Amino acid sequence: SHGEGRAKERLSEVQGELARRHVALAETLESTGFFLAARVEYLTALDSDPGSAEALVGLERMHSEAKAFETLKRGEMWVLREDWEQAKEVLLAGREQTQMQKEAFDQVLTQLEDARIAEKYELALNLEHDFRFNGAIVQYEEILDDRDFFLDSRARLDTLREKVERVETLYKAQGTEQDSQERQRLLKEIESLWPDYKDIQDLLESSGS
Repeated sequence: SHGEGRAKERLSEVQGELARRHVALAETLESTGFFLAARVEYLTALDSDPGSAEALVGLERMHSEAKAFETLKRGEMWVLREDWEQAKEVLLAGREQTQMQKEAFDQVLTQLEDARIAEKYELALNLEHDFRFNGAIVQYEEILDDRDFFLDSRARLDTLREKVERVETLYKAQGTEQDSQERQRLLKEIESLWPDYKDIQDLLESSGS
């Protein structure tokens, strides 16, 4: 009976030491970003020592971080699906859940913006190649509203604006030109710049070109 008290005390010491070891492992896992595994270690520590303050605080912290980590992965999935609005909404919400993963969320948000801008740039190029200059101009302007620089967007925008302005000037000039040869020259120049501008093809046909 005299030894029973000491045995209980010794058992408590052992349980406390086991809890501290699990807490130490949990903290290592936590520092390297393994939040789910860290949560398991904090739970194991509490199994050994339910009164461990470090384990209780750590477990509460890992609940939040594990939840944020799952949100981060869900946001990355939406980025891969190229659903930019949904991805941004999920990632911004997840960023508010974490204290330790804000940089990871910021990196994915940056990747999202890069991908979104790249998609808009490809759309602008396609519109430009299809001679849909006004639509291309809108896309390049939106890109440059978001960023001061993206590939050759500014140069392409400036070139398109100049081209549209030139075509509009030529079109007005041909409308008042009395000399048929000069008018035909103006129409040809318009065609070389913007083949399907307004009724340019009909005008060329009626001019005998």
